[in-house]
Amino acid sequence: MQKRRRRPRAVAAPPVQAMPDARQVQDVLDQLTRAQAEFTAKGIDLLNVAHAIGRNAVATFKQELVNSLVQDNLLHDLEQLRIGLAATPLSADLRLLPEATLNWLCRHLDLSQHLQPGQELEVPAERLSQYDLQGAPPAPEQPLARLRVVTPGWKHQGHILISPRVIVAAPPPLEVPG
Repeated sequence: MQKRRRRPRAVAAPPVQAMPDARQVQDVLDQLTRAQAEFTAKGIDLLNVAHAIGRNAVATFKQELVNSLVQDNLLHDLEQLRIGLAATPLSADLRLLPEATLNWLCRHLDLSQHLQPGQELEVPAERLSQYDLQGAPPAPEQPLARLRVVTPGWKHQGHILISPRVIVAAPPPLEVPG
């Protein structure tokens, strides 16, 4: 018994297409140019979103660092260390380390000192809550309180993070006409 063989089916030839004219070719090229421009614009939009995510991540990380510096009281401690080492006979490099660290923090985290130690100022009594008042409060009948800065405060991006520590300053001596 012989096996029957199937005959291969005839494959239909593709339909013969007319040769595209120059206008059809130009239309397809124009569509490709528009698609490429749209693809480029979407790519640029995606790149801008990625940059924004990166900037937000950096800003969040810096804010967390600043919060940690404040919560751990490191800015105050570094300032106290700077003041304490300034009067010691240690090498200049070691004495300048706290100041260099504070400068680095200011530069990279947008921090700034708020008022200087020894600075005296007059403040309306209703604004005393903006300061960390050490010691006895000023007399309540005085509309202005004369304060001396003991320890500077700290600002981050212009907003006060740590209030300056102040004491009530002695009133200025009265001038005697002479």
